[in-house]
Order: sequence, then C-alpha cells, then structure tokens
Amino acid sequence: PEPERWTFQNPDWVTKEKWRSSVIYPPDGKNKASVDMEDIQRLDEGEFLNDNLIVFYLRWLEDRLGKENPELASRIYFTNTFFYERLTKHAKGKSGGINYEAVERWTAKIDLLKYDYIVVPVNETVHWYVAIICNAPKLLKQPPTEEATSQDAKNSHAGAPSNTAEAEGQSIPSPLKDTEMVDLDLPPAKVASDLMEQQPLQTKKGKRKSIPAPRRYSPDEPRIITLDSLGLTHSPTCTNLRKYLLQEIKAKKNIEIDDPGPLGTTARNIPQQDNHCDCGLFLLTYIEEFLKRPDEFVRDLLQQNEQDFSGWRSASEMRKYIRDLLFGLQRGQTREAEVSRKDKAKSKQAKAGDK
Repeated sequence: PEPERWTFQNPDWVTKEKWRSSVIYPPDGKNKASVDMEDIQRLDEGEFLNDNLIVFYLRWLEDRLGKENPELASRIYFTNTFFYERLTKHAKGKSGGINYEAVERWTAKIDLLKYDYIVVPVNETVHWYVAIICNAPKLLKQPPTEEATSQDAKNSHAGAPSNTAEAEGQSIPSPLKDTEMVDLDLPPAKVASDLMEQQPLQTKKGKRKSIPAPRRYSPDEPRIITLDSLGLTHSPTCTNLRKYLLQEIKAKKNIEIDDPGPLGTTARNIPQQDNHCDCGLFLLTYIEEFLKRPDEFVRDLLQQNEQDFSGWRSASEMRKYIRDLLFGLQRGQTREAEVSRKDKAKSKQAKAGDK
C-alpha cells in the first residue's frame, strides 16, 4: 500500500505553520544550511531525503555538539557531503585512485591529524552511508625500530608485502588487499572486516568445521568504519580514505609515512532499512548516536559488544523529528524577523521626530 504522506494529510501546513521563508541554520556563522518550503514534502513517508535536509541535520548535530560539549566537539571533524564525491572525481583524461588536489585546500586552515574522529558522509549511486575514520593522529607513529626495519627489508627481499596490518599487531590469515574484501557475514558478529574472508569450510564428508570466533579490533588503533543501512561493504571507500590521509600527512605535515595497509571495517548487526528510500535517515541516525558517546560507540562495534538499539529513532520518528525541528526554527526565525522589523520602524520614527 502507498505510505501515508504527511503533506497530503495536512494540505494547509504552510498557512498553519506560517512558513514564510527558507530556514537558515545556523542563523549566524559560516557553513549555513538552507531548507526550502519544497523540501518539507521530502520528509513524507516513502520519499528520499534530499541534500538540503541531510546537510541541515548534520549542521544541527554539529552545532549542537559544539554548544553542549565543546571539549568533545574539538575531537570530531565533519567533512561536508560533497567531500568524498570531489575526492574521487577525476580531471578529464585521468582515472583511478583519488584526486587529492581537488580537496587539498579544503583543510588549508585545519589540522585534520589532531582529530580523534573524522565523519565522512558519502552518497554513491543514490545511496547514503557514513565512514568514520578513527584515531587518525596515531598514523603519525614513531620511526620503526631497527628490528622492524630489518624485518621489512627481509620481507621485501622475499617478495612479501611489508606494509600490511601485521605492522599494527594484527595477524591476517590471507594477504587480501582492500579491493579484494569479502563480506564477513557470521550471525554472532557485530563487525565485518574488509581485510579477509571467513566462511565455514566443508570437509569431504560434508561436515562443517567450527566457525572461528568473531574478529575483534582494538579501539585504540587507526580504523575506518563504514555504517551502511543496506549492510553493504565499501572496501574501495576505505582504501580511498586511507590514501587521502597519507596524502594529507605528506602535504600538511611534510612527513611521508609507510602505508599502514587495510584499515576498513564494516559495522554489522546495526539497525537496517527495510525499504528503498530510508538510507538518508539511517545515515543521520548513525551519526546522531555516534555523537552521543563516540568512544563507547566505536568500542562496541570493534569489540563485538552487545548493543541496545531500543532508544534509537526509527526512520519514521526521524522524519517527524526533523519536520518538527524545522517548524520550530521557522517560527523562531519569523519572530526574530518581526522583532527586527518593528525595531527598524521605531528607529525610523525616532529619526523622523528629531528632524
């Protein structure tokens, strides 16, 4: 059945809510988001959120975090919604890899390597998901010891790759690269890694061998976690973001570090959409919940901890929440405009009386 659309059920909402002009948020400062009257219908059931709504709510979350918890806000950096598209869009005649030059100036006045978390909203083929880069500052490691350097040389001489996740103290049963990632889809697991494939093996007699324990990762090491409401994995995205970080370190810190190898991990058993249109709402919910307790949120994902999602907003609840939020901001914006108009009128009258 066709979902019930709020704007169809409330055809007089523009008059009732006294919508007069686009909502601008935040009202002061830089990086303002704008939501137009036509955008409200995108909050109806069955509709995709558009860029205006997603940018608005991300700015709302970021601005509110800065006001309510400035210390935590200082540890988290938000890229804008066009960052990844620009990073991976190549000049004419070029293909593959990343286009670092296209976004290099975006962080000209920002030390990206001081942030514990970098939130990267991504839209690919009309689908939204988010990548969270964790512990990027720890990529700036101390120079390798003589022993490690010697071992790297031996590996290189033997034809073995020297820059793998073993450098981070993580064993890898197969030398797969980011782009060779296979989905880890074991029922008990909370996280699927893009580093390797784990599947139950069949013996010649058809008996299943024991399933290896779910993989756990240290929440203190560099990691790129993707959260996707369709459960899709994004190994190329993790590869591109890792390459971006290496380029950023080289350009801004004048340091060329060894490639740490695959860092990508896909969050599993998180709330998922059950239709074709709610990905933007889940993106916003993932980020909203992450911002409430980022350290614990990441630790729970990487350490396979049980989680309680009962307090998370559903997609329908998020639609209503954003709509009500916008209407509240519209009313406040209208009141302020009215006060400003009256103040200007009084000032004009006072000047006229002085003449």
